[in-house]
Amino acid sequence: MKDKEYERLKDPCLHPPGGWVWRDPETTKVVVGGHFRALVDMAIRSRNFNKIDIPQGFEHIIEHDICRRLSDRFVTNRTSKLDKEILSRHQVDTKTDTLLRAWVKAGRRLVTHEKSKERSAICQHCTRNAKLGCLSCKGIDRYLLNWLGHNRRTGYEDLLGGCDVTGCYAMVMVHLKLDDIPLVGGTPDICWRKKELMEAADERHE
Repeated sequence: MKDKEYERLKDPCLHPPGGWVWRDPETTKVVVGGHFRALVDMAIRSRNFNKIDIPQGFEHIIEHDICRRLSDRFVTNRTSKLDKEILSRHQVDTKTDTLLRAWVKAGRRLVTHEKSKERSAICQHCTRNAKLGCLSCKGIDRYLLNWLGHNRRTGYEDLLGGCDVTGCYAMVMVHLKLDDIPLVGGTPDICWRKKELMEAADERHE
């Protein structure tokens, strides 16, 4: 890709919605930085550690990927229209509160702690796991665990954001029974929900 084909941030000093977060397609790991330059440095260190080549224009590649999840007001040199903008924290807060209130009315059912950890391990690598900044820094993880129980920590809380399929916090969904999670389309093949729904369907037909 030529320089003129990269999308650019209008103001690299302006903190974008979701924070300075980038998922490296080569390692599938999420890289986080306090500002754009720090994010690029962390991405370079991660690739060096994993002995992966750093392509020419790596900084522009990262910037372009970030731009592809931001609205036009943050971006210049837009190359193609976005199909869907990044989830906002307000949207996820609202949908998750609705989910939790329905879950309480349904009896506060939870899967085993072991299953919630297995689900979390899958969610952290999912491309539909939309990072929404540091949930710990803003106290969001503590608020959500007040509903679920602080003994339900999986250790993945800092790696999980909003599920771009359901619009809810992934760190909540991983603890709930399938029947208590909104049934929506567009679930990627990696998703534990897709696998568990198929298993449940097979059991009903046996």
